[in-house]
Amino acid sequence: ELRTAREEIKATHHRVRAIIADLKQQVELEDFGEAVRRTATELAQRLGIQVTCEVTGRVSLPVSSQQHVLSIVQEALINAQRHGRTQHAMIRLKALEEETIVEVSDEGVGFDTTTTPREERYGLTVMQERAQIAGGNLKLESLPGHGTRVTVHLPRATS
Repeated sequence: ELRTAREEIKATHHRVRAIIADLKQQVELEDFGEAVRRTATELAQRLGIQVTCEVTGRVSLPVSSQQHVLSIVQEALINAQRHGRTQHAMIRLKALEEETIVEVSDEGVGFDTTTTPREERYGLTVMQERAQIAGGNLKLESLPGHGTRVTVHLPRATS
């Protein structure tokens, strides 16, 4: 019985590794603009908000940066709905010659970035850290009554 269980575990382990390899290959082949659009659409449905995506140019980011950027987009949308109480958000991806710009803006209640208590900034801190890990930087703009905009500037991937 142990030998049979060991063989089954080994076979399952190989199948899982093959699935992971297939998923990695899929991520590498999928257009990043479409990945952002799909991720945002699925999240917006769960959050009950509308999201519009605009993609300008062919967005080219290192695979190592893509998941960080997707997480930033997700966190920005969650914050827009939860804290900004927005019904609509906009995502813009712009592929420029030297950099890629990812912007998430909302029409929510906004907030004063200078007076937000530190304990309420955890999500923002994580987004900033993810932007840095991806090789870029994050800028946050918000004013009470005027919504919020999160912008990430990332260097273009070199081929």
